[in-house]
Amino acid sequence: MNVAIRESLSKATKDLENIQNKVKEEVTEVAKVTISKLREMDPEVAKGLEPVYQGDPKWDKLFQFKIEDEQGIPLNKRGSGVRRLVLLNFFRAKVDMNNEALMTNGLIYAVEEPETAQHPDNQRKIMKSLLELGKRINCQILITTHLAEIAKMAPNSGVRLIKREHGVTEVLDDEDALSMAAQEVGLFANVSAAKIVFYVEGPSDVTFFRTLSKVLNQYDAQKYLDFTNTQELLIVPMGGGNLSQWVTLKYLKSLNLPSFYLFDRDMNQAHKVEVNELKDDPHCLFASLTDQREIENYVSPATIERYFSKIVGNGFNMPFLDSNSDVSKTLKQAGIRKREPHLKETLASEVTSEMTVEEFFANDRSGFMSKLLEKLSHEVSMRRN
Repeated sequence: MNVAIRESLSKATKDLENIQNKVKEEVTEVAKVTISKLREMDPEVAKGLEPVYQGDPKWDKLFQFKIEDEQGIPLNKRGSGVRRLVLLNFFRAKVDMNNEALMTNGLIYAVEEPETAQHPDNQRKIMKSLLELGKRINCQILITTHLAEIAKMAPNSGVRLIKREHGVTEVLDDEDALSMAAQEVGLFANVSAAKIVFYVEGPSDVTFFRTLSKVLNQYDAQKYLDFTNTQELLIVPMGGGNLSQWVTLKYLKSLNLPSFYLFDRDMNQAHKVEVNELKDDPHCLFASLTDQREIENYVSPATIERYFSKIVGNGFNMPFLDSNSDVSKTLKQAGIRKREPHLKETLASEVTSEMTVEEFFANDRSGFMSKLLEKLSHEVSMRRN
């Protein structure tokens, strides 16, 4: 409640400053007139007297709020698990709110072991919300944990392992840190059902293929599998987006499972070299560059326009997009205020889920993406029994 009060007051900063200045001006005027009148009666007493402003008001101390149930029992009288759950859902609420204070001032949230006294389902929801909030501009999230379920969701770039030996504290953020952190929380790869591995470039690509496969499966279940319900197929980002994916990627390299590889055609010559090298790998069933610039180009511009017009409103002017456009960069230039990873994830999940099959096929002009998902579905189906 106190944070909400401060954020609300921050939106009214100019109004409060006007009130404050008006009060200072009027009170100072009254004091000066009073001293002037005093000087007429007794100059000696009035000598040296001046009105002095003693400090700005503490606006946040003027408002009092509390949360209570239908019986009038305040939240601070409830158990620690309930109070913590309410507090952590404050973060979940922040994800859904278009918060002006967050955009302008910036916020840092530090949470020690968010999993404490929470059901596993709630732990995942809370962590997901914290990660979403951390993708916002001007927002940073710091958490500590000893739980594998929480740690596995952390992005690799954000993992820090804190060691203290012989009185010396060391903060590690390299490959060794990832490996040691996974061991510390007991995080291991679980790929027992996998028959085929599909390697993509980034975490948002994983989301895209899972979402798109669901859309296409509803259109033609015989031709396209729903990858969200397909244990035999593992879709893994080659960079390892979070700690769990990084552990899985390390483990999979030793299994030599039949594999598909897809690289973005984003003017990176190194990817062409990798594709050529993979042709000599006996376990590689497919290796290719995308025929459009990157995965985001397979999301129909018509769907993108419909989605962001609904979210942003009349202030959104849809930019021109084609197969060579840097989609996320172009959308940011058009006024979409999201960090690039967050925008890519939004395109891969929410926007793709709203794409109709007609829009998808019209945008996948060469049929490259539809044929790839059909081939993947066929190979997985063949290995199910």
